[in-house]
Amino acid sequence: MAVSPSTQIPVKFLSKILYFSCVYHLPTAPTIFASLKLVAKHQKKTLLLKRITRIMTTFETRVTRTYTQDDIQQILHLAIARQADDNNKEFSYEQLLEIAGELEISIDTLKQAEQDWLEQHGEMLQRRAFNAHRQGRFKKRVGKYAIVNVFLLSLDILGGGGLSWSLYILLCSVFAVGLDAWNTFQIKGEEYELAFQRWRRKHQVTKFFNTAVSKWLKAWRI
Repeated sequence: MAVSPSTQIPVKFLSKILYFSCVYHLPTAPTIFASLKLVAKHQKKTLLLKRITRIMTTFETRVTRTYTQDDIQQILHLAIARQADDNNKEFSYEQLLEIAGELEISIDTLKQAEQDWLEQHGEMLQRRAFNAHRQGRFKKRVGKYAIVNVFLLSLDILGGGGLSWSLYILLCSVFAVGLDAWNTFQIKGEEYELAFQRWRRKHQVTKFFNTAVSKWLKAWRI
């Protein structure tokens, strides 16, 4: 906010506003300070200039910045990303311990956070595999619908009289494919979570069974 030196400004009033702005850490304090400083210099009021400068100096030393946990995570993430020469640069476990030590994070807390990250990362990979599995099944079903409808359309044409009854089947197939696509590419909601949990349990059982069979075969060969 630019203020002309010749503008008539109630200096005492602005001084009080500056005081309360500093007390309550309002963002208008620097602007008011700049305005009062300009007026004081123009009117050659040395005492006023010293007073407002003392107010700003006193309260600037008391200003403390506060951040939420999300803010801290984002700031640290950006700082690490800028410090690294390459975004794909990998850090060793010793470097991770060193960073945690500089941030005064205990080893137990770091290990728990690492375990939580591994679980979240594993679930993310499983969700990607589940989505790819569903999309693959959807593509196969679309191919089957296409083959059946092409056959029925050809049969209807060869029967004479042009297309008739096959169009109704085609319309129903298009509706079924659209509904199937909606369910396949919908990756949020209760139904998706239930389907994912069922697939995950089935995948875990299959993995456990394959591991047990492999161990049994190895033991039997020995």
